[in-house]
Amino acid sequence: MRRAWIIVAVLGLAMLGRAAAAPAASTTPVGDPAPGDAPSASLDTLIAAERAFSRASVEHGMKESFLAHLADDAIVFEPMPANGKRVWRARANPSGTLIWAPDFAELAGAGDLGVTSGPWEYRPPPERNAPTGYGHFVSVWRRAPGPDWRVALDIGIGHGQPPGGLDQVDVSKGPAHPPPPPAKREFGSLGYGFGLMSGSGFGAGFATGPGFIPRADRMMARAINAMMTAERAIYFSARTKGLARAYTEQAASDLRFYREGAPPAVGVSEAIAAIGAPAGRIEPVPFGDGMASSYDLGYSYGLLLTRATPAARADTSAYLHVWRKDAAGRWKLALDAENAVSKKP
Repeated sequence: MRRAWIIVAVLGLAMLGRAAAAPAASTTPVGDPAPGDAPSASLDTLIAAERAFSRASVEHGMKESFLAHLADDAIVFEPMPANGKRVWRARANPSGTLIWAPDFAELAGAGDLGVTSGPWEYRPPPERNAPTGYGHFVSVWRRAPGPDWRVALDIGIGHGQPPGGLDQVDVSKGPAHPPPPPAKREFGSLGYGFGLMSGSGFGAGFATGPGFIPRADRMMARAINAMMTAERAIYFSARTKGLARAYTEQAASDLRFYREGAPPAVGVSEAIAAIGAPAGRIEPVPFGDGMASSYDLGYSYGLLLTRATPAARADTSAYLHVWRKDAAGRWKLALDAENAVSKKP
């Protein structure tokens, strides 16, 4: 189960859940600090935005909260990736209470992309006499354009009741990302033209303007390509060396690993233990990606097709990968979340 997904189960479809409690607040997302604030302050606003998201779910209902906090192009997993605004507009406001709390947060150096995660609880209406649901969510947040944080992508898993309650959740902060250096000035290119008139006369003109492809766009394309090259390397290594070796080579030491039915595993060896026996050949089908303007934190999402043999029908799952550039400039897998979509008959 996932955060936005819980509702589906409540409505008899299939559902995900989230969680986080805090004192009263409106559904307006929390803004970013004034220019010049330290990166740690920006991380605090990201955490505050996640808590405000949960508060709004408790006070105003899940539908209103999600519509207020999702970006217009946000992706939620149902379990297939889908546009979050369209998904939530089509739903009635579910009964019961969905509440959650962040226990992890990480912010890119530019302060425009972040990721949060933590436990959620779905508490059915008392008259239903149904058990409380539990799990963990993952949200990717974006802060552009404008000062407000918006959820760009939301996924999660369901599992048994954790030992502590939401009021005991503390936030662990991911590695600090230094702010990027000032952008280099980009000089325009020079254009010119000549013309002859049918009568007597001659004309010439000159103009300057930005290069054909702005430097920031070139840098972004280069960073995304490097990140996706690292992603492809995981599955190449998995086929040639085994999945455990692939994670050892490509994952960050504090990798966060999310699979249905168990709390998140933290650490490479813990993730490898959670994977268990290899299920077969894995083929990724990327759907989309995103990157911070500091080119140090990014994500990709899509589908994974797993076949026991090349001729077998594939099991399908949806995935989210969060990637982090380490101090040596290498892209490392920092978070891996997966939801089953279908099993072969």
